[in-house]
Amino acid sequence: MSKNNSVLYEFGPFRLDVARSELMRDGQIVNIVPKAIELLSILIRHRGQVIERERLQAMLWPDIHVTGANLTQTVYLLRRTLNENRDEQAYIETAPRRGYRFIAEVREIADNSSSSMTLTDDVDAACAQPLYQGLSLKELDSTGANSIPASGDSSHQRFKAVSTVKSNRKLLSTLASVLRHPLRVLSQKSVAETGNEVIDSMAVLPFKVISAEADDYPLGLGMTDVLITKLSLLRHLTVRPTSAVFRYVKRQCDPLTIGRELKVDTVLDGTVQRSRERVRLSLRLIRVNDGRVLWAKIFDEPFKGVFAVQDAIAEQVASFLSHNLNSDERRRLARRHTENFNAYQAYIRGLYFWNKRTKEGLEKSIAYFTEAIREEPDYALARAGLADSYALAGVFLYDFLPVSVAFENARAEALRAIELDETLPQAHAALFLVKHNYDEDAEGAEKEIRRAIELNPYYATAHLRYAFFHRDYGNLHQALAEATRAQQLDPLSMMNNYLLSELFYLLGQIEQAADYCEKAFETDPEVELLKLQMAYLYTQKNMYEDAIRVLEGIPEEQSFYAIQKLGELGYAFAAAGRRNKAFDALSALKAFEHEPLCNYCMALIYTGLDEKEMALRHLEAETGRFVWLRPYYSYEPRLSSLRADMRFNSLLNALFCRA
Repeated sequence: MSKNNSVLYEFGPFRLDVARSELMRDGQIVNIVPKAIELLSILIRHRGQVIERERLQAMLWPDIHVTGANLTQTVYLLRRTLNENRDEQAYIETAPRRGYRFIAEVREIADNSSSSMTLTDDVDAACAQPLYQGLSLKELDSTGANSIPASGDSSHQRFKAVSTVKSNRKLLSTLASVLRHPLRVLSQKSVAETGNEVIDSMAVLPFKVISAEADDYPLGLGMTDVLITKLSLLRHLTVRPTSAVFRYVKRQCDPLTIGRELKVDTVLDGTVQRSRERVRLSLRLIRVNDGRVLWAKIFDEPFKGVFAVQDAIAEQVASFLSHNLNSDERRRLARRHTENFNAYQAYIRGLYFWNKRTKEGLEKSIAYFTEAIREEPDYALARAGLADSYALAGVFLYDFLPVSVAFENARAEALRAIELDETLPQAHAALFLVKHNYDEDAEGAEKEIRRAIELNPYYATAHLRYAFFHRDYGNLHQALAEATRAQQLDPLSMMNNYLLSELFYLLGQIEQAADYCEKAFETDPEVELLKLQMAYLYTQKNMYEDAIRVLEGIPEEQSFYAIQKLGELGYAFAAAGRRNKAFDALSALKAFEHEPLCNYCMALIYTGLDEKEMALRHLEAETGRFVWLRPYYSYEPRLSSLRADMRFNSLLNALFCRA
């Protein structure tokens, strides 16, 4: 369709411009995912007609195989955008077991706008409107444009799949390409300047503690977290999250090296020296590219006056970076979550152990956050931390709490935190885990995680969790966009790189998956999840003995990993032709036959043995309690031999309809 004299469609308060892939409501551009706007265009052009689900899928995804779940989720996203639900179908009518029909009255209007839009016009247009899901086209990473590798691209080298903008011409080309490929995600440019340079990103490093007190080790991380929280309020400055700098606690590292690893322009480095009842902080703001100290300050105050010191540091650094702080920014920078020093000390210890994400770490974080709340019952940030600790214990199936108790405790604490302070993104992100992983409430979960991102667009954990949400409902490309955003905000995160590896694996892009898996290994080489991921990749490369070697190194202390280990080992043995060993793994799995993951793993082994009937029987017996298994049914390459079977597709549709 030409941009010149093209047709605009109006219905209700909406106007659809198909040529520009743009939807407006009452004159304002609406955030909408690309597939949803494609679906809307098709339905409007065929309005009044029922379009069968199979035909819609073929029109929306002409070049790839997808399941009915993708269409179901796209319809859900479109209805949510139009403020429509299943009971109030003002625009899209569902024809049961057939398809969908657009039923609203539509007005066609000729668009006589000029078609002579230049490349610069395209870039300006991109910068003037949001891409989707809170991501902005004008976001540009300080080191260049990191694009998602194209499907089937095997020319890139391992660990080097990053493109860098080297000139203005390349920049314009990249931004124009973003208009054509909306999965490109760029990070935001700032207006903070020092002299003639722009500072748009920084990392606050864990302060080194010089103290005679043996239990002062979390003090540096606590000070760091407070400053990160405060400085993140500056909308034009990307501040690496606490999780990104956590790995540097108790490590002797050169600040410039850390800055380069974290891909930031500046680092705030400092020491904390506690002597009885006083504390001294020595701080330096350092430019990473040449090591120049841009700002430095020494604070010497009573130890219990640490809150005032934090306020002063945040305001002075913010003023240096932004020059002109308005009254609202100053008010938010000066905001304190507690005035109770004992509660604060317990909170930062809880934060320290929460960052570890281990069973022992979460047990300790729960104890410390609880202590903080005991000191100050209305400490909303501590309640959000406690909620997240309980929720993660449930997600990871740690056995120190029953799963139901973990999630219900998480729900209670998250709701209380939101009641105390609705603007805490951490509380909404914790409640998301409950609604998504325990309630399986897709609409409620998405509402919470989108609110968390709205409150803090640079909250890497929220983008990561939103990526998991999209993955679990089979929307891998949307998951890829959110996971890429999370990885840009926290490039060394094991979980961010792991999820990118998993997504590329499910999309059949094994080399890209290996790249990100290796990056994750560089950070946390002993994590069982990464070893399982590496085994997946080895089996796809027919390197079965390597897969077996990696799997045999996974401990079996938790049934969750023991079941997965046996399933992967059995498949690798079967694929390698060692059938007796594969049957041994099947026998061992019978000890876990009442666990919901067991039947899936047995089906995987039977697939490797080319016994499709047994594989389908075990998949049908799977209880489906793990939402993260849904995309594996849809995309796992090792199940491809089953997807032509009508029983498998019925099973798949039932699995997603339950959601």
